[in-house]
Amino acid sequence: MLQKLAGNTILPKEEAVLRDYMDQLPGDQLDALFPPHLWEAAASDTPPSAEEALAVEAAYRTVAARLELKVPAPVVPISEQPSWWQHRGVQAACVIGLIVCFTWLFTNRQHEKQGQDLITENTMWQQASTANGEQCTIHLPDGSLVYLNGGSIIRYPGTFSGDKRQIRLVTGEIFLEVQRNEKVPFIVTTDDKEVKVLGTSFTVQNRPESNQVTVAVRTGKVAFGLSGKAGASQLLLTPGRKGMIEKADGRMQMVACGIGGIGSWRNNEFIFEDATLTDITTALEYRYGGQYRIGKKSLGKKHFKATFRQRSPDEIIRILSIMGDFRYYKKDSVTVIY
Repeated sequence: MLQKLAGNTILPKEEAVLRDYMDQLPGDQLDALFPPHLWEAAASDTPPSAEEALAVEAAYRTVAARLELKVPAPVVPISEQPSWWQHRGVQAACVIGLIVCFTWLFTNRQHEKQGQDLITENTMWQQASTANGEQCTIHLPDGSLVYLNGGSIIRYPGTFSGDKRQIRLVTGEIFLEVQRNEKVPFIVTTDDKEVKVLGTSFTVQNRPESNQVTVAVRTGKVAFGLSGKAGASQLLLTPGRKGMIEKADGRMQMVACGIGGIGSWRNNEFIFEDATLTDITTALEYRYGGQYRIGKKSLGKKHFKATFRQRSPDEIIRILSIMGDFRYYKKDSVTVIY
């Protein structure tokens, strides 16, 4: 299949099988199958050594076995006879084929190297983070704005280049105001999830304690789905819609949400439409810092509908205690609810 791919004779079904297999390989396994020094040796004018030729053969046979091919993998001759490798035409064809394979394989690897895909040859990536209780605003090179809620980390380039503008939410919650550019889409990645937009405002949330990654749209339209998966289903979100993808199995769900509450934490506003007490105290921890301890599990599951504008966290808890009929006390930076 690799030889067919290099010679542009591979069938679409074969290419799909090959791509699916390669996409599932972590980087170290790809390196083991296709070590860079092997390709460098193959690209030289000298015939391969017996050891190098055996390595090529082993690599092809490994791919064939993994893909359960019915035909044997191509065998690379290791004979010292000059009749095969010393033909210039054959050497050139092999070199071109190997270079094409190598380039294609390592292009696909970028989908899996999420920790390293933020460094390119010409662009230096930067990182911004906030602790609980902190907020900050990042001005991106294209004029777009990223607002970080407490307990968040993002990575972004010093300059945008190429056919896309891409940043990464490592953890936490961000609100974005994206400058519209129809020719260069804006992409936010987090874990193996991807949000793609042209120009809009929305939030992306990926908290370590949550089982979901969520996106809520205030203006415009976004596509939300798994990154690096050809043909994977996506959620098309419009204003007032929130998409959720389960981290464990990738299940997707879309629900309605109030536009006013999307990213309202930027202005010290909280609009809880149907939030549990646990959800509310978690939001307060990230926005204002401090810690909250809820004594009874059933109390943490109690639902509230309330709007708070320019209220301190202590005021919010006092009002909720009246609404939810619970008591609380504060010791140092910890609020205990019972």
